[in-house]
Amino acid sequence: MKKMEFTKKEAAEAINYRLRAIQFYTDEGLIIPEAYNPSGRGTTRKYSRKNLLELLLIQILAGNGLTLPQIKTFMEYARAKGIDKKWDPEGLWGKRPENMKAKLYVADAHGNNPQIFIVGSDFDRVNVNLDKFDSVLRINIENLFITVDAVE
Repeated sequence: MKKMEFTKKEAAEAINYRLRAIQFYTDEGLIIPEAYNPSGRGTTRKYSRKNLLELLLIQILAGNGLTLPQIKTFMEYARAKGIDKKWDPEGLWGKRPENMKAKLYVADAHGNNPQIFIVGSDFDRVNVNLDKFDSVLRINIENLFITVDAVE
């Protein structure tokens, strides 16, 4: 049976992440522990499998040159628009086999807030003219699903 809740230490070990990075991203609001998010000193937060995927996604975004404020805006936008539901490995969208090969597009136009598009594999295209953007980052969500799915 797959583990569904992780302490910060368990999450770090599961996806080979630094404890301090998880703490920092949580404190900055990039990650919101979904399994259990108490407030106050000495409480233990619990992270979901979706949170593990989000940590991996943040790593990719940072590795591709997005700044911390840009990543925070990206995560807030994804939550506000419900896009984050599509990268939830336990959600209905993430469990559909045709969406395992989904692509996530992060498009930037003239330094404005990045726009996000996520599409499944059976129609690997975006119904938006990507030419109008200065840059477009394409992320294969399948690799993230596979990594998180391997966590026991």
